[in-house]
Amino acid sequence: MLDQVSIVCRRRHFSPRTEAAYRYWIRLIRARDEWEWIDRTPKVKLFKEGPGRERSITVEQVARLIRELPSHQRDVVIFALATGLRQSNVLGLEWSRVDLEAGHAWVGADQSKNRKPIAVPLNMTA
Repeated sequence: MLDQVSIVCRRRHFSPRTEAAYRYWIRLIRARDEWEWIDRTPKVKLFKEGPGRERSITVEQVARLIRELPSHQRDVVIFALATGLRQSNVLGLEWSRVDLEAGHAWVGADQSKNRKPIAVPLNMTA
């Protein structure tokens, strides 16, 4: 069962911390239900995670990145930097989800990481 957790976590790109949390809860449930070591699962206070890391690059780093890229990748990277979208969202974007007049694009819930639709404002660079 714990091996299956590893497979699912890797498929869904969970962090090692998330995988460890799942393994912990599965062990508690098995200790209660399967091994009968405990009568009930204990209440565990979860620690709040710290703020996520901020990722940004300087204008100089952007210029260097664009210079170093092969020509067939430049437009994709420039669009990704202008919109903040992930590679899979940029490559999966369809023209039916782009409105140039309104200056918006939409990423469907089926293509977003958190399974929620994303409205993407398009600036002149995008």
